[in-house]
This record gives sequence, structure tokens and C-alpha cells, in this order.
Amino acid sequence: MRDLLDECLLAVRRIEDPFTDVHGLAEAISSALHQVYRALAAATDSGLYTDAMVIAAMEVEAALIFVGDQNGDSAASLIQERLLEALGLSSHAAPPGERLRFPNQSRAGVPTPASRGTPQVLDISREIAMPVVAVRPRRARPAPPDDAPAQPSPIRSLDDLDALLAAVAEPAPDSSAPAAAMPSPRPSEIRQTSSDILLEYARTAIEEMGCFGLQRAPLSGQTWTGKARLEARILARVDAIVACGADVLPALVQRLEQRPLPDPEARWALILTYGCLAGDDTVDEAARLARSAELDDPDVRHAVMDALAHVPTPAIERRLRAWLASPIVAERAVAVAALGRRGALTSDELAAAASDADADVVRSAAAALGTTKGKLDDWLVDRLLHHEEEAVVGLALRGGVLRQEAAALRRARSLVTQHQGAFGDAGVVFALTQGRAGLDALLEDAAVAGESRSLEALGWFGHISAVPYLIGRTGSDEEAPRSAAARALQRILGSHRAAGIAQLASRPPSDGPSEDPDVWRELWAHLRPSLDPEVRYRFGAPWSPAANTGELRADFARPEDRVRAHLELSGRLGLTAGLDTRVFVAAQRCMLDAIEGEVRESGLGGGGWPVSLHV
Repeated sequence: MRDLLDECLLAVRRIEDPFTDVHGLAEAISSALHQVYRALAAATDSGLYTDAMVIAAMEVEAALIFVGDQNGDSAASLIQERLLEALGLSSHAAPPGERLRFPNQSRAGVPTPASRGTPQVLDISREIAMPVVAVRPRRARPAPPDDAPAQPSPIRSLDDLDALLAAVAEPAPDSSAPAAAMPSPRPSEIRQTSSDILLEYARTAIEEMGCFGLQRAPLSGQTWTGKARLEARILARVDAIVACGADVLPALVQRLEQRPLPDPEARWALILTYGCLAGDDTVDEAARLARSAELDDPDVRHAVMDALAHVPTPAIERRLRAWLASPIVAERAVAVAALGRRGALTSDELAAAASDADADVVRSAAAALGTTKGKLDDWLVDRLLHHEEEAVVGLALRGGVLRQEAAALRRARSLVTQHQGAFGDAGVVFALTQGRAGLDALLEDAAVAGESRSLEALGWFGHISAVPYLIGRTGSDEEAPRSAAARALQRILGSHRAAGIAQLASRPPSDGPSEDPDVWRELWAHLRPSLDPEVRYRFGAPWSPAANTGELRADFARPEDRVRAHLELSGRLGLTAGLDTRVFVAAQRCMLDAIEGEVRESGLGGGGWPVSLHV
């Protein structure tokens, strides 16, 4: 019954019939669903359960009255059908085996710890949340003007005619008399209530939280660790909204529909706030906010997916799994992407998503390949690795390396030998996973294709025999290959005579590598006598896993370079610890601690091209 009413509440937004009172209908369905929550919360008390379900049935009957004649509206017809089904279930006993969590009002007076570092599940004392969905604003009917003349009564007799003539004969009132003064409002009429003040505070906090969430996106010239202060402000706003009381949240949801354009930032903030409150009622509302969003808008879709990935309770995953079979493409894509980022997608679910007819769903499946647990069929990995879309192949190559799939390494080598190393970043993946024998293939790919990413692959491979070729490419007339060659040279030789990763950590982003060939020729002439062609170099020093972990922690490291540094550890050490550069900084630091611990346990030395998987 709960799922049926939830479907009805979402369908209210799709009603197009102008004569249907969508607000009254939504309120009746919300009240019915609220009573169902109350019944489930008291499932162990048969009396309370029965009373709540009786009230829920009455609210369902009221909602059926609002639906009335559907006038051919498909959404209204669906609502009527589902409401009748729900009404038939209202007399059933409590469903066995369904363990739901609802707010514990006995925690009144117990202080709630502040959110620190990452979003936390806040178990506060509160009432069961009222389900709500934003619907179109009511159309206000124009009020008649105050000075509209009254219509005369119809004349049915001579007496009526005499009365009308007498009224016409009366003198007109003196218009020069001063108008009566308007009574001044009483203090109680102009004073805001405490609930109004709390709602205003919560509205401001939601708007600020949405702006802070937007600023979390990585920008050029910003450090990834600098987002920690911004994220602390986001969590402080969550705590502030919770302190205002959960009663303010439904009003904030309704205001989403009052905005002239979709507001992905506010929706991101509301989904995350609801998701931080302990209880299945608020988790349902977070999912409802996601499903009622304009998911066809790319910005809204990304905001919804990101918020669902950050929701701290695993209870959201059951709701997301229900969307995997949705007929709506956007819902399937969001569910696959969010479950993938949470590391909760199963191998069977990934296989279904990879076989989806829509490219967005397949792209989300490829992105989730590296975090999917369990064994995958070979055909599934090959299907993603040989997809016609470059983005899918690139994501599958990375995911395959993270999973230690030999097929990913074979596909990367095949693309490089066919001089397509730039396709899906295959050249870089090849450079991060191959032994010293892979140098010739990389040099040939760079010379034939000449793509910027092929030049970057030489930098990641780290062999000094590529330096003369890269110096020559810094004299290119095109900006992209010139810049890529300079970055590759910096990755091998370093920017200064002082070698090691420390220079990267302290270098401001504006101090990029020089694109002057003469500067690199001078540095190469100085360093060449001391460099060993049997040694792999990174920033002027022999490569070691510490170079990767140092780059992962470097403040000014580019997000893409941090992803590649982690991928290299997976390809050369068989690293199992994951890294998601999109999560909160505190969570990333915990991931880095796990990565460094695994690197120390490996005991791997430096200076060479170790491989963890031979193909």
C-alpha cells in the first residue's frame, strides 16, 4: 500500500486536466501515506495499526473524490486505479518481515552530534515526516473590484418600480467628505510567528547549501583539499536545518515548484538533507524528490545523482534498485550511476545496464565497472570495451584495470598498436600497466597519430628515450600538442633541478611547465649524464609507489592526474583500495590512508615498470 500511494503522489505532477484540484488531491494522498507510515511504525500494536489504517482508508476515499471524472487524463486514470488497489489493501494485516525504521520520539532532549567531515545519519526526536511532492501553484481567481456597482433587483411589480424611482430621486452623497481612516493593524497581525522565522532560516540555509554544493565542482587553479572548508559549511547548514525542525522541510519542497526554472542546487540540498535524517519516511522523501525532478535536464540529473551518491544511509539503495526496471531512461541512468558510485551495484545489475538500449544507461554502467563486486562474464566486459562510443570504452578501460581484467589490458594494447592510443585514453592506460617492452608501441603511436593524449602517455611511461621526441613537439604550432608535450616532459624530468614529488605539491597551478623548447633542451643537457636508461623516472627522480601516493595527496594535482595515479597503482601493484575524487575531502583522506597502507604492505621498490597482470 505504501508503494501504491507513493506512485500516486508522484503521478499527481503529471495531471494535465485543468479542472482537477491537484493540490487537494496531493494533500489527501499525502495524508493517507502519512497514516500508513504511522500504522507501520505501530505494527506491533494491533489497535494502533488498525486505527491508523482506517484513517488512511478514509483519506484514500477522499482522494478518489478529487480524481472524479478523469476527462481522458492518463495520469488521473492511473491514480484512480492505484488508489482503488490501495483501498483494497487497507484492511490487510501488517506485512510480515518488512523492517522499517521510523523516528524515535523517546530521544527528546538527547543532543544530536554535529556532522563532521562527511554527511552523517542524524537520529533526532521528531514526528513522522509528512510526505510531500511539489505541484503547480494554485491559479488565483481574479477578485471582483471593490467599486463594482451592485446589480439592481429585477422589477416584478409596480411596488418595485416605485422603489426604484424613489432611489433615483435621492440626492447623491457629498464626495468632498474626508474618507474614513483605515484602522492600524494590531501587533499580532504584523508579528511573525516562530514557525515563520524558522522556515525563513531553513530556506536561507537550503539556498546557501545548494550554492556551496555547486562550488564543490573542481575548477582550474583550486586545490582539492581546499574544499574541506566548503564541505564543513554544507554540513553546518544540514545541522541548522535539522535544528529548525523537520516540519519546515515540506514547505521547502513545495517552493521548488514556485521557481520559474529548475533549481538543481536546491534539489541537491533537499535530497541530501532528507537523506541525513534517520528513518524510512525521510529516505522515501529523498527518493521522491529525485523521481519528481526534471531528469531530462542534464544539470538536474547530475545534481540528483550526486546527492543520492552522498546520502549516508544504505536504505536509499533499495529505492534505487527499484528504478533499474523503470520505463523512464533517466531514472535507470541515475540509479545505475548512483549505485555504482556507492559500490552497491551487483554483477547481474551491471550486466542488465550494459545491455540497455539507451546510451546514457550504458555509459553509467561503464562508469560503475570498477566498483562492481563479484565476478563478471567475459562477454560483458568485452561488450563495454568494444563499444562504439569513446566515452564508454574509456570508462571500461579504467574499470577493467581496477578489477584486474586481462581483457582491458589487451584492448588497450590493441588500440595503441593500431595507432588509436587517444581513443578512450587507451595510450595512458597502456602506459600505466605495461612493462618496459611497451615503449616502442607508445613511441610509434605518438609519432603516427600525434594526438595530445598519446604524448601524455609517454610522460606517464617515464622512459628517458622519449625526451628528445617530446622536446621537438614543444615547438608545435598547435596549442594542444605543445602543452601536452610540456606536461609529459615535466612528468619525466621535473620542472627544476630539484627532483621529486615535493616540487609538485608546492608548485602553484599558474607555474605550469614551460613550452619553450630551449628551456627543455638546457634541462635535458644538464640531467642526461646522470639519468639511467634502465630506470623509470617521475618528476626527475626514479619512480616509486611513493610518487603516486604523493601525487594523490598533492594539493594542486589535477583531478585527472590523481585518477591516473591511482589507476597506475592498481595496474602495477594490483591495488584493491578504491578512490573516488568526487566524495567529501574527509572521505578521500580515509581512502588515501587505505591506499598508503596497502602500498607499504606490498614492499614494492622503485625505478622499474612492475606489472601485476601479464597478458
